[in-house]
Amino acid sequence: MSSLERFVQDVQYALRIIRRNPAFATVTVLTLAIGIGINSAIFSLFDAVLLRLLPVHDPQQLYVLQETGPNASSEAVSFPMFQRCRDALKGTADILALTRPVPFHTRIAGSAVEPVTGQLVSGEFFNVLGVRPALGRVLTPDDNRFLGQHPVLVISHSYWLRRFAGNPGVLGSTFSLNGAHFVIVGVAEPGFFGVSVGESPDVWLPLLMQAEVRYAQNAWSSNADTRKPWPAQEGIRWLDAVVRVPDTHAVQAVEAMLNVLHRQDMEQLGRSHNERERRLLLERRLSLEQGAQGFSTLRRRFSRPLRVLMTMVGLVLLIACANIANLLLGRAMTRRREIAIRLSIGAWRFRLIRQLLTESIVLAFFGGILSILIAAWSNRALPGLFSIDVHLPLDYRLLAFTAGLSL
Repeated sequence: MSSLERFVQDVQYALRIIRRNPAFATVTVLTLAIGIGINSAIFSLFDAVLLRLLPVHDPQQLYVLQETGPNASSEAVSFPMFQRCRDALKGTADILALTRPVPFHTRIAGSAVEPVTGQLVSGEFFNVLGVRPALGRVLTPDDNRFLGQHPVLVISHSYWLRRFAGNPGVLGSTFSLNGAHFVIVGVAEPGFFGVSVGESPDVWLPLLMQAEVRYAQNAWSSNADTRKPWPAQEGIRWLDAVVRVPDTHAVQAVEAMLNVLHRQDMEQLGRSHNERERRLLLERRLSLEQGAQGFSTLRRRFSRPLRVLMTMVGLVLLIACANIANLLLGRAMTRRREIAIRLSIGAWRFRLIRQLLTESIVLAFFGGILSILIAAWSNRALPGLFSIDVHLPLDYRLLAFTAGLSL
């Protein structure tokens, strides 16, 4: 008899034993399923918020531009500064600029006013990230050339499915955004949620349309008129920037080039300040931080709580396993006579051990299958519990984690 045949025999016998003790099997499987399911769901949230890379082309090549030094601004650059950086880096690296995702209001085909999350981006946004359109086209540098003259936008794939039911006729339709009228020119590829974990824009529009949609958030200004369009003004820093450096050995050189431009910018800005403020401005620097995981305030907010929660649910699983071990030991006491008889008629001890292990594996298998259903339900509930806008799919990471816990 082959090893496979013996294994099949062991599984069949284990199933017969389980059928003879349905109460024991039910308690064991449910205990395992709840313990594994909760762990799998928390792992999904932990993975999405703290571990997962951006769903873009070669995310390891991305770097977030950050300002460091006294009173550093969280918004690194103005639009003119971004243009100078883009021109200076040409041939060495690529750079894109974007705002934080913010709420807008829209009215579609005469419907009631409804909220929508939008993000203003430079024309390089999709090309630098390597994001392709699922339908139509994405924004290009030609969509960011003239102030207020590019009423076009791209919608996310999830918003397209949710709001337009995946209708391809959405291309070319008019979309009202804060009272300004835009034309939908494309749908982003599936799975792309932007570069901010937990902040998924529904629409992306050109930066030069800032005044038309009345975007007026997340800015640091000095001697500037915020009532006028922001893109033309040096004194308003309202943009984050992401740099793609294909050659990792060139990161320091790219950072040095950006700091030359930044120092010139600070010197120009310091002319309208006193000597102390000017000195503080000149102490600021730009640094390139690893951006494979994108921007995320969620990581700062939830890193410690999620790690603590992972530890706690891990302990819950250990307690569940200890309870099951006690159940199995108690059950083994009732099977002493059966095992003694099998030994007396010549059964090998290794054969009996393998049979008992097979029974445990079968129970763990059913617990693992049921735990996936519990994890799937928890994946939908957990983001709302933490007020996090993140999708937790049943992907291979979760399945591998669940399989490992089951084993």
